[in-house]
Amino acid sequence: MQPVSTSDAAKPDRGSPARRGAAEPGQRSRAQEPTRPLTRHDVLHPGEVAQLLGVAASTVYYWARQGTIPGHKRGRRWLFVRWEIEEWLVQEAA
Repeated sequence: MQPVSTSDAAKPDRGSPARRGAAEPGQRSRAQEPTRPLTRHDVLHPGEVAQLLGVAASTVYYWARQGTIPGHKRGRRWLFVRWEIEEWLVQEAA
């Protein structure tokens, strides 16, 4: 059995809120996300988000890089989850 180093002991475990990214007040937590698997209809590409919002695709890329709009970068591709975009729109309108 190897001793646990102090640097390992200081790291939060995978189940802790600090590691998972706990939701801030007023935001949807991971537990409130849909429990069904994502479908093609749920995942949007930047062009689809641009069409939905009525802006240029370059604007969507810019907002995603800035963290203005919720998006997920996978390799070189940006992907957006429909319900996250809809929730963001509601928050922006409020």
